Amino acid sequence: MPRSPRRSRRRRRSVRRVGDRFDDGLRYLTRFAGPDRTYALVVVPGDADAAGRAVLCAPSLFRAQAEREFVSGARDRD
Repeated sequence: MPRSPRRSRRRRRSVRRVGDRFDDGLRYLTRFAGPDRTYALVVVPGDADAAGRAVLCAPSLFRAQAEREFVSGARDRD
């Protein structure tokens, strides 16, 4: 099934980064000193119709830490 043009454009503009706590770039972007297992950051920039979003995909054991460091850090920057 072909994708709609709008969905294809959104997919190309999104940023995905996967790494672990030893990935300096990912730590800088997320402010999350996460596990030595891989975790991911997905950023979809906003457009005229919607605000941008960032989602941190961390292992479930690190949920509280991710909320403290990633979510709270993002709120502080607003």
